[in-house]
This record gives sequence, C-alpha cells and structure tokens, in this order.
Amino acid sequence: MNAVNNYVDVSKKWFDFQVKTGQDLFEALRNVNEINPGLVWNTSVAASEASVQETLNAEVAGAQIVFDEVAAVGNLPAPAVELVKQMQGLTGQFTDTQRAFVENWFNLLKQVNFN
Repeated sequence: MNAVNNYVDVSKKWFDFQVKTGQDLFEALRNVNEINPGLVWNTSVAASEASVQETLNAEVAGAQIVFDEVAAVGNLPAPAVELVKQMQGLTGQFTDTQRAFVENWFNLLKQVNFN
C-alpha cells in the first residue's frame, strides 16, 4: 500500500505542476498589451519545456517506486532480482535518452526567430 500512496503523491505533484505551469503561461500572456509573436513563442516554449521535464521527473519517480517495492519483496529468486536490476538500468538509460532528445528539441525550438 505504501507504493500506491507514493505513486499517488508523485502523480499529484506532477498534476499540480502542470496546472501551475498552465496558469503561469496564461498569466504571462494575459498581461501582454500587444501581440509579440517572439514573446508568445518564448513563453510557450519555456512552459512546454518545464512541463515535459516535470513529466520525465514523474516518470523516473514512478519507476523508482516500482523498483523499490519489488526489491523489498523477500525471497525473490536470484534471476528475478537480476531481471529487476536490468529493467531498472534500462529504464534509466531510456530516461537519459528521452532527456537528451527533449533538451535538443527545445534548444532547436528556442532558436526560432520571429523577427
């Protein structure tokens, strides 16, 4: 049950962050007196990047909860423990790849110039 509570906590933090990011974006755009495409673009890209990064953080936290719960199970056969360790390593590598892709993607988007 502890894993469920931890996972719910991670999900709630992620959801709260998404709401705050959206609110901050709309607040920033609401105070714009004239449409400045560059400002709108940069603000949107920054909000999107923060949202994606927080989603990746939640993904990592959720996976860690699962791995911690499996590792805590007593009397697991050695092959099962090894499989969990391999899955944890692969999950970390996959997340690192996602983070690199996201960083490169947003760096590219930040180079768009509306002038």
